[in-house]
Amino acid sequence: MQTFIVWKTASVSNWRGATARAGRLRSRRHDLCWTLSPPAFDGIMDSHSDDGTATPRVRGGSSMAIPFIQHNRTTLKVPIYAPQQTVWELLATPQGIPRWFALACEGTIEEDAEFRLIWSPNPRPEDISVHKVTAFDPPRRFGFTWPAVQLTFELSRQNTVTILKLQCTYVGDSTAVAELQIEELVGWTMHLLTLKSIAEGGIDLRTPGRAFSWDKGFITGL
Repeated sequence: MQTFIVWKTASVSNWRGATARAGRLRSRRHDLCWTLSPPAFDGIMDSHSDDGTATPRVRGGSSMAIPFIQHNRTTLKVPIYAPQQTVWELLATPQGIPRWFALACEGTIEEDAEFRLIWSPNPRPEDISVHKVTAFDPPRRFGFTWPAVQLTFELSRQNTVTILKLQCTYVGDSTAVAELQIEELVGWTMHLLTLKSIAEGGIDLRTPGRAFSWDKGFITGL
């Protein structure tokens, strides 16, 4: 299971054999592949370890780095050059979520509430997912349930940058969890790329005219 995160001609080899090269992001096991425009990657990803493990960084001037996986937990940190409130409104409101994530969001987002995500223009039952809010502290913390995962987003401010941290805590069999972590790492990287671009006044990186799907590419080079 290898995930390739790409940027210019830099290379990183310290995280589960991950290698960064120019041109594409791919999960070899799950045959997921997207082509991205160069500006989309600039400063998108950062990583950290709670136990002090060294963070691998991509050389060549980009602040992108490999996300950190430790046991059943995946952590991604994204520097966003936008006000914290702007990022929050994209991240945790029914109006903001469709701008970077699902096609539509229905319901109320508040503590212990449930909301629905719509993933297709003409949704069948399997194209609608229901999630419960598990953390809600505007404009700092937002969490909700995901199949076999607990998601927690945290926002903080460092000088002129808003730091978005996503923590995915997985439950279940360790082998199944490891495979799911790799698969969803690709998906979350794509979604966070779009959120960052929109928050900073950039373009929507999602491919126009396609149903948004978790397991199919929906970002193109622009």
